[in-house]
Amino acid sequence: MNRNAFLHKWRENEMCSSFTKKFYVLCSMFYALCFMFFFFLFIFIFMLYRLFSLKDPTKKKFIIFGLPFSGKTSIIYFFKLGYLITTVRTLFINEESFSVKIQTDKNRLGERNYEVTFFEVGTDCSYSLIKEYADISNDVIYIIDSAHKSALSEAREEFIRIIYDFRFVYRKCKFLIFMNKQDSNGCLPSEEIINYFALPKELRFRCKFFSCSTLSGQGLKEGLEWLVNTNVFVDKNDDAVEPSGGTFYNY
Repeated sequence: MNRNAFLHKWRENEMCSSFTKKFYVLCSMFYALCFMFFFFLFIFIFMLYRLFSLKDPTKKKFIIFGLPFSGKTSIIYFFKLGYLITTVRTLFINEESFSVKIQTDKNRLGERNYEVTFFEVGTDCSYSLIKEYADISNDVIYIIDSAHKSALSEAREEFIRIIYDFRFVYRKCKFLIFMNKQDSNGCLPSEEIINYFALPKELRFRCKFFSCSTLSGQGLKEGLEWLVNTNVFVDKNDDAVEPSGGTFYNY
């Protein structure tokens, strides 16, 4: 092979090699762009999912307070199972999530499935732990032991302290107060409990008392329906405002 033929062959190989390199570079860039596109698309879809799941009206989170042995755990499992079970004392946070059917309109013609999550606050919870769950809860449930007369004053003090310490009063929270064990012999009448609590003005339009029993389930579903179906409006002074069509402070 003469020198010219060799140079010609060498140039052809160089051109082919250069083309191959450029092709590989273009392919690499294409794959990188595709990866970035699908990565950011995934992030965008995930953020949309998070946004709409947080605002999903069929998903509710409730934090439950009450003195020891007031029936917090029993009420949660009655909602979940439909009957009373034996429970033990809760020390930290007892979290339960499940689906319940709830009437959704004033005429009680419609029923809707709600995904509810209950955060029961136990006796050994720190302030920071409670606040972590309080911040992600929609509303507050407080349990009163109607059969424990001597603890009524302590229950009221704890309820008031909770809603101010964890700043529930400054949010659009509703407060469902279950007067549990109303079927017990010698329990305090519901009217006496309500009058004793004598809630401050800023709470009256977003609180509701319900007599209940974890033996029969009386009052439990009605309380949850009120919590889900009622809206609260908060004015510039952080006071709850009564909506048109009714008052929240009807017992």
